[in-house]
Amino acid sequence: MRAFLIAALTLTTVSAYATDIDAMTAMPSLSWFNWL
Repeated sequence: MRAFLIAALTLTTVSAYATDIDAMTAMPSLSWFNWL
């Protein structure tokens, strides 16, 4: 359970950075993160 929480927190952090990058580059990955 703890490992899952750590993984979820890591994914959230990575998603936040990726969203910032997508906002600047207009990549279609935003829909993928919204799907998550």
